[in-house]
Amino acid sequence: VRPRPRSGAGAELERFGFGAVAFTLGLSLSLSLGDNNVTMRATLALTAMAASAAAAAADFQKPWYCRDLDCPPFETKNMTVAGETVEMRQYGEGLWTSTTIMGTSLANAMDQAFQKLFDYISGENENSEAIDMTAPVIVYITPGEGPNCADSFKVSFYVPYAYQSGATPPKPTADDVFTEKINGFTAAVSGFPGFYTDDIVIKTAASLVETLEKGDIKTVGESYFFAGYDPPFRLTNRHSEVWIPVEL
Repeated sequence: VRPRPRSGAGAELERFGFGAVAFTLGLSLSLSLGDNNVTMRATLALTAMAASAAAAAADFQKPWYCRDLDCPPFETKNMTVAGETVEMRQYGEGLWTSTTIMGTSLANAMDQAFQKLFDYISGENENSEAIDMTAPVIVYITPGEGPNCADSFKVSFYVPYAYQSGATPPKPTADDVFTEKINGFTAAVSGFPGFYTDDIVIKTAASLVETLEKGDIKTVGESYFFAGYDPPFRLTNRHSEVWIPVEL
């Protein structure tokens, strides 16, 4: 379980120059015809889900560990925090298909959730449609209230680019699988090679939080992400990450 971060006193930090493309255009047309008042209202909503998703995906230079899969676009900037270089990423909002597992082991939760999500992309959806695999598989980890309490592991597949900016993704047929919009966020990122274990993820997260605290970087709540980019049988060039949501 990730240690509870202290509230940082704050530091004079240069804010990201991330131009978030999201806007809404409203058009209202009213017509009066004699004694009859006919009002026609048309609202055109262009949001980041459609307009910026396509642009962001087109401009995004995927890192090597995404390989040939669709990955959520992000902008990155390295910052010196307490004498260490920390990667900061800005993710825009996007669609993810998720399921939640309660338990005490990340590895066990991943095993259970991955099969549910894999069944969904293999055709267990309202269209019986096969959906391309993407990367990474992320896990939003919310620690339990105490040592004997279950933790919450929300495991998510990124929805492919074609559905981020165009067609609606097929609805899952399983009651415990759902597609949701995850709002944009900023995260401090720490990557590591090889196979992950619960212990490695916890230690990586704790070390990153400690560095952020020393630099008076405020973390957002107690939840954090694990991101895995590789299939289970890949033996070399593996890459995983911990994302700690922060306020800058």
